[in-house]
Amino acid sequence: MVMSSDQVCTTPAKGPVEAGVGASGPAQEKSSYRQTPTSSALISGSSLVTVAIGAVRTKAMAVLLGPSGFGLVSLYSSILDLSYSVANMGINRSGVRQIAEAASSENSQRIAQTAFVLRRTALVLGLLDAIALAAFSRQISIATFGSGHHTRSMVLLALALFFRVVADSQSALIQGLRHIADLARMGVLGSVLGVAVTIVLVYAFGEQGIAPSLVSGAAVTVVIPWRFTRTLAIPRPSLLTRAQARHAASTLLELELAFMGSGFRTLGAGYIVREILTREIRLNAARFYQSAWALGGLYIGIILPAMGSDFYPRLVTAASNCAECNRLVNEQTHVSPS
Repeated sequence: MVMSSDQVCTTPAKGPVEAGVGASGPAQEKSSYRQTPTSSALISGSSLVTVAIGAVRTKAMAVLLGPSGFGLVSLYSSILDLSYSVANMGINRSGVRQIAEAASSENSQRIAQTAFVLRRTALVLGLLDAIALAAFSRQISIATFGSGHHTRSMVLLALALFFRVVADSQSALIQGLRHIADLARMGVLGSVLGVAVTIVLVYAFGEQGIAPSLVSGAAVTVVIPWRFTRTLAIPRPSLLTRAQARHAASTLLELELAFMGSGFRTLGAGYIVREILTREIRLNAARFYQSAWALGGLYIGIILPAMGSDFYPRLVTAASNCAECNRLVNEQTHVSPS
């Protein structure tokens, strides 16, 4: 059942929003209804292509590495994902929110300053967490595999972690400005290049190429968004005082901490399960778990990101106007797949 505006939110809109976003007529609503499925179709199409390319990657890795090697890929990926969930602290989602808010003001300097703070915060977070992962690489190897033989690979994963956190700030900038077509293109290009590099490295070096392939795949996620953000008409930001920069960064981090918890619990559970399977059965078992996990989350992994890619920044833009928020929520409910 779709709720009416007075059921969801009763706070009246304030200030200039009443004359701006709140003044949505039938023409705007009709246009918005067309835009929602179009944006979802772009992202879901990109996700489907990514899934298909991922299937090619999985098959190639299984053939080239065998069951135990593919289990090793699963554990390396799980360690990287878990470290990433802590390292990025939800910067992709909080960054989208901050950029969308700045874009709603139609103030180019505010957008530029927000983008500057977002990028610098991501660089600092990525660097600090990469150093931390590298420093504890031996302990992580012992805790996961029972020996320190994988310490060098854990150090390489620290570099992949840095790249992924930095890439998040670029993707958040593009999504916050609602360049959804660019977001879809990035997903497809990143998948194609990442899989190509991965297969080449694993074919050439076998199991020794697993960690470098993860680093190369993460590096691709930095280069491709950077190419797209260079085309954005964002001016050079005016000089921020130390107090302004600190306030902007603290606001961003407060939101990130709120987003981090759920992702950490989900990925943490996955890591613990893989580690138990490896210790109690063998590395082979982690491979089967990885395959089941990927298939089980296939539908959700395509539909939900597709729905939220454009809806989230639109909702942030209208956050101070309750009537507009309810209209967007009801509209998204109408066009969402059952």
